[in-house]
Amino acid sequence: MQKSLWRVLNKEIFEYNLNLKLKVLSVKNIKLKNIPIISMTVEMKFKVNIPDDAVFGLLYPFLSNEYRNFNQFPIQQIPIDIQKRDINLFYAPHYEFYDENKPLKVLIGPRVLIVSFLKNSSNNYPGWRDYIETETLKIFENIFKLNFIKSIERFGIRYIDFFEDLNIFEHVQFKILNKDDTSIAQEEKLQILRNFQKNDFFHNITISNNANVFIENIKKEGSIIDIDTYKENYEIDNFIKNYKNYIKIAHDINKQEFFENLNSDFIKNLQEG
Repeated sequence: MQKSLWRVLNKEIFEYNLNLKLKVLSVKNIKLKNIPIISMTVEMKFKVNIPDDAVFGLLYPFLSNEYRNFNQFPIQQIPIDIQKRDINLFYAPHYEFYDENKPLKVLIGPRVLIVSFLKNSSNNYPGWRDYIETETLKIFENIFKLNFIKSIERFGIRYIDFFEDLNIFEHVQFKILNKDDTSIAQEEKLQILRNFQKNDFFHNITISNNANVFIENIKKEGSIIDIDTYKENYEIDNFIKNYKNYIKIAHDINKQEFFENLNSDFIKNLQEG
């Protein structure tokens, strides 16, 4: 595995060119019958103008009315001085709100809000425009009405798509070459990591043909495309005024990045189901 991964990541033996005569795709209205999405998150990290321990009480009336159940995460047992030294802990959610009849969950902490979808046997992706966008906008609208957020540190949308028993590198719109121009797409354990800025957003993209995922504790093997589209340090008044547009744009750009990495024949197969 290490040998294969090194061959990809080492610039001297690897060419990764996404400008190989990409066809212009109108991705906005592409509808897939075979939907590979296993995870979706809309995340907002922020700073507040109230005590940290007051955030839950402030959000509880609205969220408990929309999502009947909640869980408390054990992170609250970790001292705050330790949380502050670890950025992952510092921005971690403390509570999870959910409803058995809804496909989304809402996770909150003193400095984070996450709207989350996670696939299981009874919970298929409900569609962005059919459900998630409207639900997300309602959540953001009600939270901003409470006027407790003083700055937006990071806002992003992340999608993870999974393709069981498939080598995704046989279906991408780019080539991965050795020095001798031979393809290494057939490598059994291959992973691409990219971080770049485009369309005023940053993107963290991971593409792997050696992924293990667990859906309801059942292990599945295959390929993933993991795309995190985000932007940092928004001006608070501007974000609150324009959050509907920011959410829509981030989603559409994330979707565009997904389809631009795939060849047209594979996209057609996904559309046909």
